[in-house]
Amino acid sequence: MLKQVDNREGWNAAFYAAQGGMLKFLKLMADKGIDMTNNIKLGRNILHIACVSSRLEMCQHIVQHYPDMLNQVDNEGWNAALYAAQGGNVEIIELLAENGVDLTHKNKHGFNIYHIACMNSKLEMWQHIMQHYPDMLIQLNNDG
Repeated sequence: MLKQVDNREGWNAAFYAAQGGMLKFLKLMADKGIDMTNNIKLGRNILHIACVSSRLEMCQHIVQHYPDMLNQVDNEGWNAALYAAQGGNVEIIELLAENGVDLTHKNKHGFNIYHIACMNSKLEMWQHIMQHYPDMLIQLNNDG
């Protein structure tokens, strides 16, 4: 049952644990042989899900135990930093930056973390980006 995959999106139990921040459950699943490195149909991984869900402790665990996920990009060109900007947790953006994730990365539509933070009304994230990455404020997306 733990190894079942949701046929709509391809989520296994690890994705639901990452979304809910259930670190103890994720560790148990890893011990039981559940594939933590599986990507869903859209190309997202459990780090992407933990970032957008603002699950700091989960992100710390994934970064430590599955570092290959740090620089993975999904089918729409989103990396972990873009998902963290959408989730709005500044500590997660800082964790990703400390571990070499490209915070200047843009998705297929040319959106950067600043654009994503603004579109999702993440004021604290917006302020952090403005203070630490001011060049992003003038960048344009693909539509100008």
